[in-house]
Amino acid sequence: MKANELRIGNFVQDTLGVVKIGLNAKVKFADIYNGIPLTEEWLLNFGFETYTTEKSKVYKLGNFMVTYVLKGRFAGNKYLKAFNISFSEFGHIKHVHTLQNLYFALTGEELQIRK
Repeated sequence: MKANELRIGNFVQDTLGVVKIGLNAKVKFADIYNGIPLTEEWLLNFGFETYTTEKSKVYKLGNFMVTYVLKGRFAGNKYLKAFNISFSEFGHIKHVHTLQNLYFALTGEELQIRK
């Protein structure tokens, strides 16, 4: 993991388990951290509400929406919509810290564990 990928408040894994990057984190030693796979459990823990349509599963938090296409021509794709702006497929967002960084960049707010 590269140090420039990490911000204070990001959740990552080290040899002891899940940790939250704090002021005293050794970010210059970012190679000791691994990304946490982004799962439904993490989205729900961040407070995303979920609903299912005929073809998709949608997670929504305020004006921020993540859509996983389950059926049809675009099955397997993931899409993001924030403040009524749709972004194209975002399959490269595979880790919790990446979602945290993107959410902050688009909303100016931190994703917080709510459960």
